[in-house]
Amino acid sequence: IIILILIFFIISLINYFRTKEGRTLWSEIQLKLPIFGELFRKISLIRFFQGVAVLIKGGISIPTAVEMAGGIASNSVFKEASFEIADGIRRGESFSSLILAHSDIFDELVGSMIAIGEETGKIDELSEKISQFYQDEVEATLSTLSELIQPIIIIILGVFVAVLIVAILWPIYSLVLSV
Repeated sequence: IIILILIFFIISLINYFRTKEGRTLWSEIQLKLPIFGELFRKISLIRFFQGVAVLIKGGISIPTAVEMAGGIASNSVFKEASFEIADGIRRGESFSSLILAHSDIFDELVGSMIAIGEETGKIDELSEKISQFYQDEVEATLSTLSELIQPIIIIILGVFVAVLIVAILWPIYSLVLSV
């Protein structure tokens, strides 16, 4: 009965996360996770700014590029923020000020670089540089995580092997003692 309840709960949870509200909640949870939250945020930033750069270079207007790039980021929080930013740009607000208004997602560095891009007219190039900067940070973080995870995996495997050896030798030892 407990297994059936657990299976029902997992299926219900999966179905909930497939809804719009569930995807938004899952995106927020992803961004707030310790260690991995920052990693997910940076990966979304990479996708977002790569999309912005490619779309602007392709001749798409900035508001449209920002909206489309929000979908590329594959995170509902980024998607909502991109729609708000695009609407703000259409109202005449600066891209950089709108980026800075979403400080929970975008760093101050990003806002500063976009401001420079607005002044120089090279938002696409600076978007590529932002994307590359975060790409380097993600690679460094993943490298560090893999170095930290290796000893943990070795310890877990060691414990597993020890339990296996004890499980095999214990009955033999018990037989020898009973004779």
